[in-house]
Amino acid sequence: SLHLEKPGEGPFLRVQMREGGRIQGRVVDEKGQAAAHVPIEARSSLGLPPAIALSGESGDFSFEGLLGPVTLVALSPLY
Repeated sequence: SLHLEKPGEGPFLRVQMREGGRIQGRVVDEKGQAAAHVPIEARSSLGLPPAIALSGESGDFSFEGLLGPVTLVALSPLY
């Protein structure tokens, strides 16, 4: 899970992916409640363009086909 804590501070998670890896997760606030409609960016350290997903009503998001080390960043908290 990515936890949203303070407005303006996008939390991040760094993950090492194998070729064509899939990441799925859930964005929650400081109370553990689902955070819907939060843009999540997957930034590759291989120089590839970032991938972007939007969390759903239950805070869930997913990415497929990611390569190498990837950093996930919640771009803009809604609070």
